[in-house]
Amino acid sequence: MVNDTAVMSDANTPPTVPEDCLQCRLVHIGVFAAAGAWTFFQRTQVPKTATTSRATLAVVGTGLFALSATRAFIPLNQSATPAPSPASSSPPSSSA
Repeated sequence: MVNDTAVMSDANTPPTVPEDCLQCRLVHIGVFAAAGAWTFFQRTQVPKTATTSRATLAVVGTGLFALSATRAFIPLNQSATPAPSPASSSPPSSSA
């Protein structure tokens, strides 16, 4: 059975995270940058007296630009890395 988030190659090997492609990175960078630009444009449409709304849009726009820049500098995952096993992420059981 093939899962969208992890690929099983053998029953004895752990699942691997799919590789990050250049096209995916470029699309993500463009989408986040465009959303940030659109947010800053929408900020110009809000009256200057609505300082809270303008500040909120500035924070969201800056966050989107930061997300775009972060996505640009995240290294490509050239070799697939093992995904964390579900058993290790379960919380410890408590005795009552």
